[in-house]
Amino acid sequence: MEAGQLTGAKTDGDGALHKSGTGGLFLRAATLSGSIVVGQGALRLIEDLTDSDGVLTLRNGATLTSSNTAARTVAKPVAAEGDVVLGHPGVYSGSLTLGDALNLSGGAPTLYISNAVTVYGAVANGGFTKMGIATMTVAGANTYVGDTTVGAGVLVVSGSSTGSAHTVASAGTLRGAGTVAALAISGAVDPANTAGAAGTLNVSAVTLNNGGVLRIDMPRATNTAGADWDLLAATGDIAVPGSGSFIIQLAGAGEGFN
Repeated sequence: MEAGQLTGAKTDGDGALHKSGTGGLFLRAATLSGSIVVGQGALRLIEDLTDSDGVLTLRNGATLTSSNTAARTVAKPVAAEGDVVLGHPGVYSGSLTLGDALNLSGGAPTLYISNAVTVYGAVANGGFTKMGIATMTVAGANTYVGDTTVGAGVLVVSGSSTGSAHTVASAGTLRGAGTVAALAISGAVDPANTAGAAGTLNVSAVTLNNGGVLRIDMPRATNTAGADWDLLAATGDIAVPGSGSFIIQLAGAGEGFN
């Protein structure tokens, strides 16, 4: 142990490291083979976890962050066994990239996203609630069939989550040019993978709730929906609120309008 950092030779075999206790562990372990279990507290990555063997398991209440403001990548599959924190809004605010699958362990955990998190592997086995002010991007062909709730911040679906019904709460934003199942909007929906860009978000049925917002980036009123301006493409029924109002917000230069 050196200045609060765990160092040493590469460890082989599954169950290579099990962290317990509420304090933070600063880990320099790019080539650590086998699984890592964070039972309590925070695991702060000094460098990327480049070895893909084993699983990084985050137990209920665990935290995963960078050790500073630099971005970190995790090559191991990640399992969330309960509510977990990904990232930190302050000194440990480096973005996190999960290069392999995110297993929700058959539950419906709350994922507290405190700075940018991108998941390139498939999200599987459960459902989740996304909280926290920062942006979480799911870019893979996700296989989970539980519900998704965007409770706060931004969830970007650039891949597909075709088995999951999505609910956007009043403090949440759903963005993306991917595909989801049924969609209920009480917060904001903004098709396309980045703010201000044009794109198509594919859904099945849509429920428009009082106070919800659909943002359409429309720099011009000509050419093709979904390519030159935003499109929410629904294959099922669209339900409108019985009272109150749902807002469609047009943004852009307005070129081509009379």
